[in-house]
Parts: sequence; C-alpha cells; structure tokens
Amino acid sequence: MGVGAKFQSIGELFYRTRVLRGREWTLRRFAAELGVDHVLLSYIEKGQRFPSEGLVRRLAEIRREDARELLAVLCRDRMVRAFAREIRRALSGEGDDDPAATRALGVSASAVSARAIAALPDSGGAVPLSRWRRSLRNALRAEGGKGSKTELEGTITLLQRKGLVEIKGASVRKTAAHVHAAQPDERIDLAIEFAGIFAKSLTDEVIRPASETYFQNHFLTLPAGQRKQFQRELDAAIRTVIEKFASEDESGDFFQVLVAATSKEGEHR
Repeated sequence: MGVGAKFQSIGELFYRTRVLRGREWTLRRFAAELGVDHVLLSYIEKGQRFPSEGLVRRLAEIRREDARELLAVLCRDRMVRAFAREIRRALSGEGDDDPAATRALGVSASAVSARAIAALPDSGGAVPLSRWRRSLRNALRAEGGKGSKTELEGTITLLQRKGLVEIKGASVRKTAAHVHAAQPDERIDLAIEFAGIFAKSLTDEVIRPASETYFQNHFLTLPAGQRKQFQRELDAAIRTVIEKFASEDESGDFFQVLVAATSKEGEHR
C-alpha cells in the first residue's frame, strides 16, 4: 500500500484553513465563522478533540471541497486514535487517561527516521551534512513537528544510536536501509504509524474509490515449516522493487509501503 507524504489530521486541516489560506482569521473569528466556541476549536486544532461531522461539513464549505474527502480524514483519525488507545491498554493497562495517546496524531519517530534514511544514497556514498540536515528538518515538519533544533538533534542522535547513519566531519552517509523497532515504545510508535497507513488505505479504498492508493489482499496455504523462508523471500522481492524505483529526487512523491502477512486465528498447524 503506497501513501503520499504525512497524513494531515482533521485538526491540522482546521488550523491550515484558518492560518495558511490568506484570510488572517483569529481563532475567535474563525470559530464564529464555523459556528462553534473558540475553546472547542482550539482543542480541535491541537488534536485533543474531534469535531462533529456537521462541523467538518461546514469546513468543507469554507474550503470549497467535497465533504466526503474531509469526512474520510475524520474517519481515519478516529480509527488511529482508537487503535492507539487500545494497544496501550493491552500492553500497559493504560487507556483514556494515558496522556501519550495524543501522540497517535503527532510526530512519528519511525516515520521521520524513514524519511531521513530515504534522503541518503543507497550506495552508501556521503552527502553534505548541511544539506541532509535541511532534508531532516523538512521531514520533521512534514510529520507534524516544528523542525526545531531540539527535535533535529534528538532525531540525529537516535539515528546514530540505531546505527542507521554515520557522520564524519561535514558529511553523512547511510549505514543501514531499514528501521528496526527494538524498544517497547518504538514498537508502539511503529504500530500506530502502521495503523495510520492502513486506515488511510482503507478509507481511500472504501470512501475515496478514485484514490491512487494500492490496496490488495492475497491468500495462500504455506507448507509446514516454510513460514520463515516465505517471509525472507517476500521481503527480498519487496526490497528489489523498492530499490528499483527509489529516487533521491526530493521533489518526487514520498511513499510508505506497509506489508503484513499473518495466519488466521485457529488455523495454525
């Protein structure tokens, strides 16, 4: 399943409509235009509350867009938030009171890492560190961050600790091409990101039939004992295709590919 750059949350769409469309609306003025309390609008823009479907339809009118497109975003955000809440409850007993649950619609460390690695040559050749830092800052902003110095340095430290990049002087090069989630919080972060990719693919397939999202389902029966071999060969085939089409042109479309292969419950042999 391929998806374009960072998914804008419904809250970000409200914020961008108010701030970035040249109208210079204050929070209070835009809230009045929408017919809601400005405090509620603030919560919506920050991703702390979901808007009603009626309010989303009103936003679509202001943006002069098809309401179904924005309702699809709302649907996706709800699915991701529910997934984040349930997976944290299952793993740690924390549910609605978990303050970290709002991270489901925030910056994803694994997504930023993937973008940072994709910006470096697959050959392992070095590129100017200053140019790569600019790409990384843009990646942070594309994933919902501020691109601040603290975020930038923290991400670089993480990439170095995980052995993904090597910095020597004024140059940087890629030392690994795939992000591996090792720590529990990293696995949760990656799981939530996967949920976002799946949710967008699902809403694109069902609600946006004209979307370019690729969504397929395949079935097979594996011979006993060949599961690991199948996974290795599937991974190798996917990497071959990705490396064939990968480009270092930052002006191109950024895609994420989610692959899941699992057996049905009760069908283990």
